[in-house]
Amino acid sequence: MILGPLRLPIRRHPIPTSHVQRLLRLPPESLTHALASAWNQLRCCLFTGMRAGELAALPWAHLNFAARSIKVVCPKGSGVRLVPLHAELADHLQRWKEQCPLAAPGDAVFRAAGYAGTTTIFRRAGLNPSGLGLVRKSFIAEALRQGVGVEALQRILGYHSQPQPEIRPLTLKELSAALAPFTWTVWN
Repeated sequence: MILGPLRLPIRRHPIPTSHVQRLLRLPPESLTHALASAWNQLRCCLFTGMRAGELAALPWAHLNFAARSIKVVCPKGSGVRLVPLHAELADHLQRWKEQCPLAAPGDAVFRAAGYAGTTTIFRRAGLNPSGLGLVRKSFIAEALRQGVGVEALQRILGYHSQPQPEIRPLTLKELSAALAPFTWTVWN
């Protein structure tokens, strides 16, 4: 089944669910600072579906733990959007911030991460390396499988369709409610 502008087959996941679980169980304490940065970046992509460029450019100042949101400035100049910050992800990012005591609000959250770090994380988990693009597609497929609405998912991911004046934009609260039941930990 193909859904509108997402154009993603939802029958199967780009990264098998058992592999995602192995990635999430990787103990961050066993990683160097650079690899821990890549691991947290990977986790952020798994819970938000943000693009690699958006994650690389994300400053600490754009994380709002109180409002549980991430302000994403789209690198392609298409504006700003708010992405709901999942509770589990918020806990991990707050711990990550504590490990980066010298980080200024304008500093990149995943400053030491990179493609090499991401592939090393996959190898440490005993998996074939994949890029953040496949991780993003895995988030999309699993969110659809778990019943997150297509319209809400398109807004979270930053997909833009033709403007339709009769459709009211979704608020952060509505997007958060749509994504609230989403989790990677429910699989057997």
